[in-house]
Amino acid sequence: MNNKIKRSSPSSEQRAELQKLRILKAARTCFIQDGLHAGTIARISETAQMSPGLIYRYFSSREEIVLGLMRLQVKAGFGPGIAGLTPKVVTARICEYLRRWLAGDPDVPSPPLILEMSAESTRNEAIAKHIVDADKEARASLIAWLTDLSVQAGETVSEKEIQIRAMALGCFIDGLVLRAAREPDLDMEIVEKSMDSLMAMVAPSPPRKAT
Repeated sequence: MNNKIKRSSPSSEQRAELQKLRILKAARTCFIQDGLHAGTIARISETAQMSPGLIYRYFSSREEIVLGLMRLQVKAGFGPGIAGLTPKVVTARICEYLRRWLAGDPDVPSPPLILEMSAESTRNEAIAKHIVDADKEARASLIAWLTDLSVQAGETVSEKEIQIRAMALGCFIDGLVLRAAREPDLDMEIVEKSMDSLMAMVAPSPPRKAT
């Protein structure tokens, strides 16, 4: 009796996704090292160790690679899935993201690359649209989260006030990205305490249940 377990080989769709991810990770490395404009298809193919022709099989242009990388960065960021989390947990998630990036973790969004893409959006309409859409999605997520927290805390807060709080929190997070890019030796204890102070003002914690 043959007891060997047969391992199923990845489907063509899975292989394609793995190849795309390989290309995007290579592009990320190139863009961080050389900048967006210097990160050519030839340079990306060299880093990914595949031919330019194979790259064009999955991405029609360098711009499409940039857009794919932006989607990957948004997906890997700390913003998705904050619904139901406490302010303390969200603060911890943001700080963990910064710690991982400062430690050189390649699987978290890169602050310098985010800034590069923001600059590129002033010259590229497709990239600008993607950034605007991502910002709207992030803002909507913050508004929904803050609204839920205020309801749980028994606050009576206007929609305008929630929008103001979301703007303040969003700007603070954007500022942290800029600060992390400028200050590699960022003091994370100060960052965490700053986040705690801001959260206390904009994101009330639900009352503790009586024991």
